[in-house]
Amino acid sequence: FHITDPHFSYSGNGTSQIKDMNLAKYGGLWEGWPHRIIESWNHVVSDDDVVMVGGDNSWPNAAFHPTYHRMSALPGHKLFIDGNHCKQIHKEIGSKGVLTFTKEMEDKYNMHYLHDFVKYNNTGIIGQKLFDLPTHTFHSRYEGREGYFKNELEHLKNRIDLYETEMLQCEKRVFLSHYPVVDNHMDFDGSAWLKEILRVNPTHICFGHLHGQSVRDFMPKSDFEWKGIKFHHSTPDLNDFQVKLIIEEM
Repeated sequence: FHITDPHFSYSGNGTSQIKDMNLAKYGGLWEGWPHRIIESWNHVVSDDDVVMVGGDNSWPNAAFHPTYHRMSALPGHKLFIDGNHCKQIHKEIGSKGVLTFTKEMEDKYNMHYLHDFVKYNNTGIIGQKLFDLPTHTFHSRYEGREGYFKNELEHLKNRIDLYETEMLQCEKRVFLSHYPVVDNHMDFDGSAWLKEILRVNPTHICFGHLHGQSVRDFMPKSDFEWKGIKFHHSTPDLNDFQVKLIIEEM
């Protein structure tokens, strides 16, 4: 299963949302979003299933541990990456290191931070946040932030170098990102992200980040294919706030 951008943001007691996604620019699409996501999750996911959470798991001003404590109560083996709003994750990793952070998240919340390669049966999964492509012109944050893109690209090259062999040995190969791997012109061949990701011959690429009715202007479908690769755009408001099944049997 896959979902991105749940934007959970619980306060210190772990019960209430402290950020409202009912912003005018979303046209009310996010009305009651936490309950809709949780209801879908509890309905379709079993304890033995794998759920990939593709970043923006919470808001920057949310209480970190109550938010992830709430997520840990949901069924399934949970893998997660960070998104552009996951400032708490960056702070935790910055102060503790990625290995200590990963172990603490597993010990406390039974959730795995996907900084490495994981394998379930014959399905291999790697992931990374990524960033806006230089050619992306839809709500782009690239201008003035070239360093973000260059750093993410260097990290991606290193990650692929590290796990390419293991991924290619798997029957199904999933790449999980927060940002889209193509720009709003749907330029697959020109994508710097895809140039590297294609080295592991992915069968599935999962992403999110984009919200609102305007997203449909250039990415009207939540699922599409290119050269045999299945792409899954699982932002909640594009999928009726449902946790989406990606692979029937891993």
